[in-house]
Amino acid sequence: MLLLTSQTGFGNDWHMTKPLLIIIGLACAVISTAGCSTTTDATETPKPVPQPQQKQDKASKEEVKELIAKLNDPNINVRRAAAGALGRSGAREAIPELIKLLSDTDVSMRHIAVISIKIMQVKEAIPDIKRLLSDPDGEVRRSAISTLEELQGKEALPNIIKALSDPEAKIRYHAIILVMKLKAKEAIPDLLRLLSDPDDMVREMAARVLDTLQGKEAIPDLMKLLSDPYPTVRSSAITTLRELKAKESIPDIIRLLSDPAAEVRQSAATALGKLGAKEAVPDLIKLLSDSNANVRYVTVSALGILKAKEAIPQITGLLSDSDTKVRSHTIMALGRLQVKEAIPDIIKLLSDSDVDVRFAAVLALGELQAKEAIPDILKLLSDPDKKARKPAEHALKQLGVPEEEIQKAKEGK
Repeated sequence: MLLLTSQTGFGNDWHMTKPLLIIIGLACAVISTAGCSTTTDATETPKPVPQPQQKQDKASKEEVKELIAKLNDPNINVRRAAAGALGRSGAREAIPELIKLLSDTDVSMRHIAVISIKIMQVKEAIPDIKRLLSDPDGEVRRSAISTLEELQGKEALPNIIKALSDPEAKIRYHAIILVMKLKAKEAIPDLLRLLSDPDDMVREMAARVLDTLQGKEAIPDLMKLLSDPYPTVRSSAITTLRELKAKESIPDIIRLLSDPAAEVRQSAATALGKLGAKEAVPDLIKLLSDSNANVRYVTVSALGILKAKEAIPQITGLLSDSDTKVRSHTIMALGRLQVKEAIPDIIKLLSDSDVDVRFAAVLALGELQAKEAIPDILKLLSDPDKKARKPAEHALKQLGVPEEEIQKAKEGK
């Protein structure tokens, strides 16, 4: 709450109504990074640009009138608070003043005005918002393009596509997100260009959105990104190629199984499994001894998907891995591969300390039709974790255990 004293920046305006003080107080709370200054110095340094919240606070015509008057206050933070409060008030009579603020010399005022217009859905401000697409401040340009998308939907696409060429990387990044939101395939040529953007985050996001838009024409350029210097970009390129079912990329992805970055090796192993790359099995087997647990567990899963029976000895060895994700994915892979020789070891894991491992063991034993595991699975019906109890009941039914016997076990009889 804003307390009015002789040093609040409001002078001696004690005549303001209590509701108006509440509105301005709320605006000051919104502008937590800017605050409400305790000085009336008109030359003070402006503080970080605030953003009005989405919630609107109703105000009477008199209160709106007083807020509009505060837009001319010599204190920049008072002006900011008033502008933010006007946006939050939802008062349509404030619209002309908010549109005027789009030309304010203070960047924070322009920014607040754009966000307020977005909140209030002021479509008559569209021509003025478009003018801000060339504003010297990047945050104002970013808010302007976002507001146009909000007000115009796909009609804003030409301007969004122009923003993909903005000199600031954060604007290009934001424009890519808007392209994804609009599912705008018309932007695919520009997204292809951004695959070679100097900013690694822009390249990564362009690759991801091309996946969303199913831009198969991007495959050659995405394959070039497999050699990108940034691991996150290489990883995103692999994931996009996987989703585009780009089998022509398999040889290049296989090479990335030895990438120095664990996230890239993980993405590569996952992609090769999903792409059905049986030629990758020898290299995937080597990766089972990777130092990174995430790489090991996705590699086990990939070999299970590929039905790589030649990998069974190495996969079975991971049943005693120190990582719970590796153990649980190993169990599931052995179930998928129908490795009945592993049943005794999987039965032991029904008492593993990790519920995900017990869960995987129960499912695998049901899939393997391991009737010798029935006594141990029956014990899991009283497991303290529901995640283990439910699959235990399902597995017992798979194994042909009568419903009456299952109910007795559940009741502890």
